Order: sequence, then C-alpha cells, then structure tokens
Amino acid sequence: MVEKGTFPEGIIAAGMVFQEFSLDEQRFRHTLEVMNDPAAGEKVENPVWFSAALLARRLTVVGLDRVTPEMVLDLSGPDGDELTRATLQLEQRRREFRNSAQAGTEAPDSSSEDGVQ
Repeated sequence: MVEKGTFPEGIIAAGMVFQEFSLDEQRFRHTLEVMNDPAAGEKVENPVWFSAALLARRLTVVGLDRVTPEMVLDLSGPDGDELTRATLQLEQRRREFRNSAQAGTEAPDSSSEDGVQ
C-alpha cells in the first residue's frame, strides 16, 4: 500500500522545491536496511535518527533520487504534519485491509455454534 501526499512547503534541494510524495507501508525490510547500512554508523542507536531513517526509506519524493534521514529531520512543521498525516492514514488503511482480509478467511461454522449438527 502507498499513501500519496503533497508537502505544503516542500523539500528544497539543488535550488528547487519538491512537494509531491508517496509513502510506502512500513516493512521489516526497511528496518533491516537501516540497521545494516554501513553509512549509518553509530547514528542507528539514536531513536530520533532511526525513525527518520525508516521514514526516509519509505518516502519517495517526485524529482528526488533519494530522501535522506537528514531531509526528513529538516522538514518544516507543516511538512512534518503532512508526513505524519500520511503515515497515520496509511496505517489506518492497512489495518482496515488486514481486518477485512482476516474476516473473509474466518468462515464460522454456524452449525456448531447453534448446537445443530
């Protein structure tokens, strides 16, 4: 699942402003990639940086080749709010999908529930 959004202010890089983004659902792959990134070094132990690195792995910004943890940490307040909104919306959609899928696989045996066999 992916949640798309627009940063109100945008990320400034190479003298340009980038606002359109998409956020992938969090997977364990993202955690492993961050933990095993040799460039991360000791920063991995900082929970704030680690959270930003996870978001950076999940975030695609139209026009940018890559989003870094520092870019996430340097988002403006309104942009951070928009990313938080997208994160919460994606988690909600994922939860609803999984609950729906789980409910579809749980076919109750009505005959044993009413005592009829």
